[in-house]
Amino acid sequence: MKIKKYLSGLLFGLLLISCEAEKVTDPEFGSDEMPYIYMDWASSQVYSKGDTVKFTAQVSPLEGTDVRWLVDGDVVSTSPSIKYIIENEKGFTLRFEAERGGTVNYREANVAIKVPFVPKECSRKVMGVITTDGKADMVQWDYVSHLLITSFQVGEDGKLIRPDDARLSALKTLISLAHNRGIYVQADITGIINMPAGSGSYNSMVFQNAVADENTRAALVADARKLVDDLDIDGVNVYVNELNCDAGTIQQKDAIVQFIKDLRAALPAEREGERLRYLVTASVPRAWNSYEFYFLGQAVDQLDWINLLLFGALDLTPCDFAPDWYINDFYTNFSNSAGIPYSKQMVGVGAFGIHYKYPDGVDITWGNQDQYLGWPTYSDILKMDASASSKSFIDQNSGIYYTGATGTNSAASKAAIVKDTEGSAGMFIWCIDYDSTNAQTSLTQTVWNTLNK
Repeated sequence: MKIKKYLSGLLFGLLLISCEAEKVTDPEFGSDEMPYIYMDWASSQVYSKGDTVKFTAQVSPLEGTDVRWLVDGDVVSTSPSIKYIIENEKGFTLRFEAERGGTVNYREANVAIKVPFVPKECSRKVMGVITTDGKADMVQWDYVSHLLITSFQVGEDGKLIRPDDARLSALKTLISLAHNRGIYVQADITGIINMPAGSGSYNSMVFQNAVADENTRAALVADARKLVDDLDIDGVNVYVNELNCDAGTIQQKDAIVQFIKDLRAALPAEREGERLRYLVTASVPRAWNSYEFYFLGQAVDQLDWINLLLFGALDLTPCDFAPDWYINDFYTNFSNSAGIPYSKQMVGVGAFGIHYKYPDGVDITWGNQDQYLGWPTYSDILKMDASASSKSFIDQNSGIYYTGATGTNSAASKAAIVKDTEGSAGMFIWCIDYDSTNAQTSLTQTVWNTLNK
C-alpha cells in the first residue's frame, strides 16, 4: 500500500512539472490582424413585417476590435448583438463588421420580406429540381415557375428521413424566397437515391415496403403531411425509382396508387390565400421497361402531373444520353397506354452526363460497368470544353454524353418538341444545382426562353 501511494505521488509530481514546462498561454493578436467572427449565418434571409432581427456574434479578439451592425449601410448597433425591428416591406442588406487596426472581417446577407403570393405567369411550367443541399443563389429565379426539393428519403423503418435542423432552416429560407416570387414548391419523397442521376440502389425496396403495409403507409402519409406544414410548401412528389431489381417489375403498384390517393386525401382540397390547391405529382425514371409505370394512370385523377426523367440512357456500348425521340415515344405511350394526357406530362432535362471510361482490352459487362463510369455535372462539363453547351458529346477517354443547351438532342430541341405538342404541361431541370447560370449556356434559361417567349 505504501509503495502504491509513493508511486501515485511521484506520478502526480511529474504531471505538475510537465504542465509547468508546457504552460499554455493565450494567443496574441497583432493590432491589425483579421478578427474572427463566429455566428450561425445565411447569405439569404426572410422575415415578415414586424419581426425582430436578432443575432449575437462572437468575435475573437473582442478587445481592441470595433464591431457594428449595418442596415443598408446605416449603423444600427455598435455591439456584437442586434435587435432590429422590421417596420416596412422593403428588403434590405444586413451586414456585421468587425474591424481591427483598419482590417475588416464581415458577414452580409440579403434580407427579403414576405409578401402576398402571386402565382408567376407562364405559358408552360418550368420546374427546377434542387437537392436538399441546394442554396438560394443556385436558383435562376426569373426562369422557373416551380421548385421541387429532392429528396426526402424513406428509411428502412418506413419513416421519412429529414435533413438536420441547419439544412431545414436553409430550406425554409429558400421556400420563402420562392413564394415571394410566386413560385410553387414541393418536396420529393423517394426510396434510396443515388445522385446526380437520381437512380435507386439495385434490389432496394425501401419505399415499396413502406407503402405496402397499411400501418406504415398511414404513418408515412402523416410524415409527409407534417413536412408540408412544417416547411410551408405546396405539396408532395412521389418518385418511384425502385424498378432496378432482379424481378424487373414494380412490386407494389396497387400500394403506390393507394399511397398517392391517401396523400391527396390528407391534404385539404383548398387553403386560404392564393396558393389554393396542394400539388400531388409523381416522377418516372427512364427505363427500357417504362411500361411498368403505366399503372400511374390508375391515379391520374389524384395527380396534377407526372415528371418524366428522360435522360441518363446507359448501355454497354456508349450511347446518346437523352435522344429527342425519347420524348415522342414516352409522350405517345403514356398518353395512349396509361391514359395520362400531354397536359399532365412534364419532360425532364438532365444537368449532368455519363462519362464512359472504358480501358482498352477490358470486356465490359453489366457486372463490371459501374467501375468504369463517371457522372460529371453539366457545369463541370462546361469547364472541360468551352463549346460544350452547343454539343451533346465531348471526347474525354471513351467520351462524355450529356444534354447541351443548343444543338442536337439539346435542351432547346427538347423544349421545341414540348412547345409544339398541343396542351403540353412543361419541363423540368434535374438538378439546377448542376446547371450553369450563364445566359448563353444555362439549360434552365434555354428551356424557359423556348417555352415562354
